[in-house]
Amino acid sequence: MKRRKHILIWILAIPVILLAGLAWVIWGGLSNPADRKVIGEITPPVGFQRVEVAPGSFGEFIRDFPLQGRGAHMKYYDGSLAYGQYFGYAVLDLPMISEYEQCCDAVQRMRSEYLFSKGRYADIHFESFKNGTMRYGGGGNHEALHNYLRKVYGASNTSTLRHELKKKLLSEIAPGDVLVYEADKDNSVGHAVLVADVAVNPKTGKKAVMIVQSSSPALTMHIVRNIMNPIRSPWTIVDEDGGMVYISGIWFTADDLRGW
Repeated sequence: MKRRKHILIWILAIPVILLAGLAWVIWGGLSNPADRKVIGEITPPVGFQRVEVAPGSFGEFIRDFPLQGRGAHMKYYDGSLAYGQYFGYAVLDLPMISEYEQCCDAVQRMRSEYLFSKGRYADIHFESFKNGTMRYGGGGNHEALHNYLRKVYGASNTSTLRHELKKKLLSEIAPGDVLVYEADKDNSVGHAVLVADVAVNPKTGKKAVMIVQSSSPALTMHIVRNIMNPIRSPWTIVDEDGGMVYISGIWFTADDLRGW
């Protein structure tokens, strides 16, 4: 009799489990599930706490950056829905300004918007692969900044970005840093992502990172979902011993970390 009761309990439990699993898939695949307003409101993993950032720093700017609401979709520049919506944990509230605003371009855009917001116009410059250093000279005119960036997008790439930034140790990873590799004999194309935030476990010393990226074709900037651990998402643990960070299906090595 007890055995029959156990079987009945399991039979009744199966629909509940299936419904719970379906709800988890839907909830887990929904962008910005907790409807956070800015990046800094996203909760760190259990046992972790955010590292400090200096007032007025690039890291603080990123933490305060607004997010689109729950359920927002990643879109291409032409307004069509992007494939692989599940891979975006949350969408940044930053309209694209060009069909060429792809991976390293989005990193340059965020850095430029930060410097522009601080009135540091003379610090807005990037290396190009044909014209040397391209400097911004439009002052406080936002449209002038965007016109400048459109020119930069066509004259720079992951290689120029990687070589103009300063190499850093993986143990020094901080909000605002960039993980970037260039196209070479091992990689047909390069890729660059922005370290949006960093949290540390005070007991173990392990670090977790949150990553923002765009892609090709031009895609709205978004926080990357940790597909290997949806519960911890969007945070990814940095493997300092192995010298690796696994982001969005890509292994970045310790040699790929750069700072401004």
